[in-house]
Amino acid sequence: MHKYTLYILTFLTGLLFISCEPETTVPDQNKIFTSYTVIYNHSLDKTTATVDFTLDNPSNLSIDKIKLTHPASIKYNAKELLFNENKRNYNKEFIGTVNSQFDYIDYNGTRFINEAVIPEPIVINGLPDTIGITEDLFIIWEGSELQANEQILVTFENIDQNTNFKFNAQASTNNIIPIDQGALYNLGTGNCIVTLARHIIKSVNEKPVAGGSIFTKYEVQDTIYFY
Repeated sequence: MHKYTLYILTFLTGLLFISCEPETTVPDQNKIFTSYTVIYNHSLDKTTATVDFTLDNPSNLSIDKIKLTHPASIKYNAKELLFNENKRNYNKEFIGTVNSQFDYIDYNGTRFINEAVIPEPIVINGLPDTIGITEDLFIIWEGSELQANEQILVTFENIDQNTNFKFNAQASTNNIIPIDQGALYNLGTGNCIVTLARHIIKSVNEKPVAGGSIFTKYEVQDTIYFY
């Protein structure tokens, strides 16, 4: 009798455990906006592929990054991207310059393939090793002519002061970028990493109803000391 009662209690406990497990809510696949990013860093000789999945267009203030529900998957260069719990996105690093395609299969089995092409190389030319914080600074870059919608992003990171600033440069025909003295003054003295990034963002060809974008960037770095 006691043995039979034990079996009944074990069975009921199992049912209670199953009923308490949370159900997985699968979002409407048509409402998932896909944001693809491919960045090549020349200084590190590394390509990083990243994908953010958000509900509806990320320009909306209420951004909700989501994790894909199995059997959905995302690959770049035929390699599966891994989900980062902290950043709430998928990413993978590759050695060298890797132009390839994103292969996204949603929960319903619909497939979206989009090509990613890293912009043409650029080079920082003639950046001084040291310069006064109040002196005029010009960054000269070399590379092929910018294409439609391409821009040059300039970033200064002061690793001694833990300060930074960035801006999209309006590069002139002779590829000279003047740097705002006020911004440098706020950056402070110390060792700085200067990053020039040639980048472009555009809509993808294959996308869910919500849409999608692809951002590609070629970046190069140098150092400078402000005194």
